[in-house]
Amino acid sequence: MLRRRSHLVLFLTEVLVCFCGTWATMNVKNALEGETVKETILKCSALGKDDQLMAYFQENSASNGRELCAQYFCDHGKCVNDPASVGQFQEQDGDVVLVIQNVNITNSGQYSVSHNGVRDVCNFTLDVQEATGQKKENITETEMPQSSVSTWSVSVIAVVLVIIGALVLVIIGVLCCTKKKIMNSGTKPAAEEHELKNLKTART
Repeated sequence: MLRRRSHLVLFLTEVLVCFCGTWATMNVKNALEGETVKETILKCSALGKDDQLMAYFQENSASNGRELCAQYFCDHGKCVNDPASVGQFQEQDGDVVLVIQNVNITNSGQYSVSHNGVRDVCNFTLDVQEATGQKKENITETEMPQSSVSTWSVSVIAVVLVIIGALVLVIIGVLCCTKKKIMNSGTKPAAEEHELKNLKTART
């Protein structure tokens, strides 16, 4: 009788530990459309040479069943992903991480990861929101200084071009005046000499 009770207590303890562990890993992740979501699953050291990980997805609607969204197969220590899967498992800093890239609204729902098909090692809910509101305002704010800088650059270039044009006109005007003076100074002596000749001729 005592033996049965001890087995029952041990069984209930294991169930309680498993239940608490499952809920301890349960969390909600928020993301915007287009972002990459990462969730740590377990330590690389906990993954055997011939183990496998399966990630399942279920939409928030209870009428929809679970779908397989990522698979990770290990064969003699060499682990590979199913390339056609929505998510991919990656080993990062000693952890196995589930990565879902470029998420959208349809990726919202509940995720669970099974180790060797025996027990769930991770559960989380993903809530993907539209990339509007604050993010769009931030994009507008960052673009405004760029547009103002470009307008300022155009204004500076226009002023520089006007100054260069004015300088060119001044130089042309100075050259023209100088040339006229030279021409006038060259024609005056000739005219005076011609008048002197006419006077001499008239005297004789």
